[in-house]
Amino acid sequence: MPDNEQIEFNFTWDALKLLGKSLYSNAWSAISELVANGIDAGASEVTVLVDARNKQSATIEIMDNGSGMDDAALNMYARIGFDRRQFALDHGEPTDGVMGRKGIGKLAALYLSDDYDLLTKTSAVDETCWNLRYMSDVDGDENPSLEATEKPELLTARWEQTDTGTVLKLRNVDLRHIGEVAFNQLSIRLANQFLTTSMHHATVKLAVIQNNNEAANPEFQPVKKAIAFHNLAFIATNFPDQLDMPNDIRNIASAEQSRPDFKESGQSGQKAMKDVPRDEKVLIPYRGRDLTPYQHLPRVRSMTEPKTPQIEQNPVHGSEEFRITGQIHEISNQGDSTARIDAENNTVTIPYQVTGWIGIHATIEQSAARDNDKNFTKDRWYNPNSLRLYVRDKLADENLLDKLGITQAFLNYVEGEISFDILDDDFLPDIATSSRQGFDELDKRWTLLISIVKPQVQALIRERQQLAEEQRNTANEYRSEVETNAKTEAVRSIRSNIRNNKDIPPEAGNQVLADVTQHLQGETKLHAKEDYIIFISHASRDKRLSDFIYEYMRHIGASEEEFFYTSSRDKSSLSKNTTALNEQIRLNLTQHNALVLYVTSTNFLDSDFAMFEAGAGWATKTAEEYQIMSVQHSEIPQCIDDNRYAVTLDNGANITLAKDHYSSIVQLLNELIKHLNKGRTIKKNDLLPEIQTTQIPTELELRQSGKTEENYWDPDVLQYWQQYVDNGITTDDAPLNEYEEKLSQARTLHSDHVQKLKELYK
Repeated sequence: MPDNEQIEFNFTWDALKLLGKSLYSNAWSAISELVANGIDAGASEVTVLVDARNKQSATIEIMDNGSGMDDAALNMYARIGFDRRQFALDHGEPTDGVMGRKGIGKLAALYLSDDYDLLTKTSAVDETCWNLRYMSDVDGDENPSLEATEKPELLTARWEQTDTGTVLKLRNVDLRHIGEVAFNQLSIRLANQFLTTSMHHATVKLAVIQNNNEAANPEFQPVKKAIAFHNLAFIATNFPDQLDMPNDIRNIASAEQSRPDFKESGQSGQKAMKDVPRDEKVLIPYRGRDLTPYQHLPRVRSMTEPKTPQIEQNPVHGSEEFRITGQIHEISNQGDSTARIDAENNTVTIPYQVTGWIGIHATIEQSAARDNDKNFTKDRWYNPNSLRLYVRDKLADENLLDKLGITQAFLNYVEGEISFDILDDDFLPDIATSSRQGFDELDKRWTLLISIVKPQVQALIRERQQLAEEQRNTANEYRSEVETNAKTEAVRSIRSNIRNNKDIPPEAGNQVLADVTQHLQGETKLHAKEDYIIFISHASRDKRLSDFIYEYMRHIGASEEEFFYTSSRDKSSLSKNTTALNEQIRLNLTQHNALVLYVTSTNFLDSDFAMFEAGAGWATKTAEEYQIMSVQHSEIPQCIDDNRYAVTLDNGANITLAKDHYSSIVQLLNELIKHLNKGRTIKKNDLLPEIQTTQIPTELELRQSGKTEENYWDPDVLQYWQQYVDNGITTDDAPLNEYEEKLSQARTLHSDHVQKLKELYK
């Protein structure tokens, strides 16, 4: 044990706990902060071991082989707010590569755990062991202390194999909110916390223990980013050191340079593209059209190219050339004299540069994108539609796109990783927010960044829009060619039949052939319905069921105009005006391509207006133009019950999202999505993503793996079901069990409604 038995912190317990909880939004950002501490200590390897066999009380060990901490360093560790970089500047030490600044990264341990051990050793000091434990009866006004302790048992033997370094053993970490998919994505999420260049100097390895077999020999693997570079259509880069450029981008650029004058547009270009190797091109599906995907050769350009029609002038510089480098002048808060400081004017000249890459995806349709690059993933744990900002090699903003003020189509296709270190320059004031997960957006360094990045993103969007136009023109050229060939073949066939029929006089045959040819070559102008909508017919007392459908569809991108749903938050006033409502029902059923969704129950049969909607739908639509979601099959009105497949929700006495119900609901939602996508295809709008279906293991396989069916369900569908059906959050309805009880009590068929309907529409 060390000679000094106690090291007191300079903050109270209450202050430390408050700071720790406010600085981090999730476990992974806190873990990455502790990993960054190891990298700052000069480690060549940092390992993260997560023992999640008991998620409620998990254990996390973070170990580095850095310089370790002697007595002086341990005392600095206990000083919250200690500026490591300022200390280095004062002592003439380099600060390049140091991520931390304010000495608060250590609070990440308190965010994760109330009880942790710290083991450290240096080249000059033997191993020392310390513990920090928060007790529920502790006085919040007291200052906590690191207490010397006996060496704890570690989960890995790696610590004994390193001469210097530090290890944190965090106990009782609550990971119950982390699901199976999140654990699988942990490596990617942890890798994304750091710029790729920082990985050149230090390797971060991860092992996750979820059962006793894995605990016997934890398997550490380097964390890796999973960026679908080979699904990108255009990429803008700036890497002063070409060794920092990702290999995938370098390979894409090399493939492009080997075909400098290659033309891909038009039928001739697409035919030539067939000779391009598959791994050098991306395929872009035609939305809603049964055509061979468009083949595109990805293009890489430099961010530093001169101003072009695709790139706007940088308003900060006001020059005719688009610049991503330059310098700014600031009042210096440093007292020493360096080459950058003008002592006479007390100012400092700071060079800046945006480095990294920004790309735009060829497609974001899951299966097509994965066909281009198997790394493409889009779920709640990883979103490829993000522009990650790094400062000093560490993630500073998960998605800069939200701050650019761009609303153009294809913005959701953009992904990138850029660095702008001037946001945290040693010679300038700290502009990080109190949460350390953002910046003062009024500071001119931040506005400078936005002014540089926004035109780059807009340029990529315009390039993608131009590609979409070329794709449409190629499709139109193909369709025109097919139609011409079909007409030519039809005329040839008719001519042959006429000439082979000896009963037709030549003059009459020639006249018929001329008339048919003129008709085929003419154009008939038809005014087709272009608007595709979903008409939700329901009783107001079943709002929790229809809200689930409506709110989920809005969540994935459906617009208000694509629905006629009188109970929606957008049309609450309409439902109070029955005259206007009657007219709206008539117009939506007759003047639009409306797919009617009937949400039926005993409440539906009790509602005159719902039954009117059912009758109107029956009178104006065909059997293929409606879907049914019913509590029980017996509660489907006879006028729409043609023995078709219907989604029924009642599982005996309960409305539950059981396995069969989930599959049926996904099928129903996908039918609604397909319907709206028809209209979106016509109008060339972005398509709504269909729900991906997965094969659910058997009950035996589920028991053996310790998983449930819900682990394999779409998380958004499950979340919206729980919010709107289980909880009924948009209604004043009673809890679900009381709702089920009311349905059960009222469950009697009312044949007089059906008789009225028959008399009305006979």
